[in-house]
Amino acid sequence: EGAFTVYLYEYEKPVCYFGPGYSDSMTVVHEAGHYYASMFTPSDMIQLDLAETHSQGNEWLFLTHLKGEMNEKIYEAVTDFHLYMGVVNIVICTLMDEYEEYVFTNADTLTPDQLDKALDQIAASYGGKAFLETNVTDISSYWKMAVVENSAYYISYAVSGIAALELYSSALTDYSAAQATYCKLVENIDIEKGFLGNLSAAGLGSPFRRETYTHIAGLISARGE
Repeated sequence: EGAFTVYLYEYEKPVCYFGPGYSDSMTVVHEAGHYYASMFTPSDMIQLDLAETHSQGNEWLFLTHLKGEMNEKIYEAVTDFHLYMGVVNIVICTLMDEYEEYVFTNADTLTPDQLDKALDQIAASYGGKAFLETNVTDISSYWKMAVVENSAYYISYAVSGIAALELYSSALTDYSAAQATYCKLVENIDIEKGFLGNLSAAGLGSPFRRETYTHIAGLISARGE
């Protein structure tokens, strides 16, 4: 199951895999972002935060490109839903990171019941468990699996989601400039600079600075969101 992109060193090329149920257009565009970056730098060498900016950024450029290509109200509904889910994912992934930190810090002393209570308490601080249950099936089982199988993955998805949103907000006012920024971020990767260094080199802000959020909010608000 799932969809992913890997770099095959023997053939010196990236390959995308799409499992059952993962053939929708946005998944294809998401993996195309990974594929594009892997043409310049093998995917397993790219920092996860940066890699997920490539994939999510490509989704936003794709959606922006579609404007005028479909019914206006349908386009607005699709874009609004993608924006909503993008923000939801950032919140959920940040919550997940806080839960992971708690679990790994206290793993030697926690019982299964205490793990469940900790999740409830942390979820409450983010707006309540009902919000999570609406967006993630069987939240308790899901988070336990995620902590074990994908440790530290979710915070990378959160910060990359913010960077991708900044790319989208820029594309609303100047699509060509946003394309150029995205190409810099993909084609000119400097592994030594890390996530923040590569964002800065491409002209994007840090997801750890308030100015980035106000910049995104200002541009999206001008769109009428």
